[in-house]
Amino acid sequence: MRKLERIYSKSDRIVAKAKFTYWVFAGELFFTLLFGGIIACLWIFNLKIEQLIDSSITEVKYLTETNLKWAILGAGGFMLLVTFFHILAFYSKEVILTEDKLVYHVGMMGSEVITVQVYEIVNTHVTQGAFQRLLGIGSVEIIGSGFDSYTIRNIVGPEKFARRIMAQATAVKKRYY
Repeated sequence: MRKLERIYSKSDRIVAKAKFTYWVFAGELFFTLLFGGIIACLWIFNLKIEQLIDSSITEVKYLTETNLKWAILGAGGFMLLVTFFHILAFYSKEVILTEDKLVYHVGMMGSEVITVQVYEIVNTHVTQGAFQRLLGIGSVEIIGSGFDSYTIRNIVGPEKFARRIMAQATAVKKRYY
């Protein structure tokens, strides 16, 4: 049970929770493979590459095994660091919809909690690219009266979550107005 669930399940009924996807890590995987492929090509064709620059070279001068090992270590370390920070960002997001409010929590150490009363929500806007549509993920923008719009990215089933928000907003408006 996540933080918002622990807090709000005691006082409010949770209607829906947004699920976030691991596909955000596809970019890290792609760049890791790209960096690894480039370094492997440099390693395999090191003498030929250096001969393109200076045709009088008969022995590898700059693209040595030691230099390329350091390049692999540096690229791998950089990608691990980027992935680590994306994992922290991934696990620090949580969105729940209760009967009367939508709560969006971002952050672990320094955090931001955005609470929107459901009756203030006017509309939702779902955005999906072609690749995101294939994977069933996307972004939901919450548009309301009296507050700035908020976009929640990388949600699994964004259309279903947006419909659930609008259904709850309609139910609350019918009940009180």
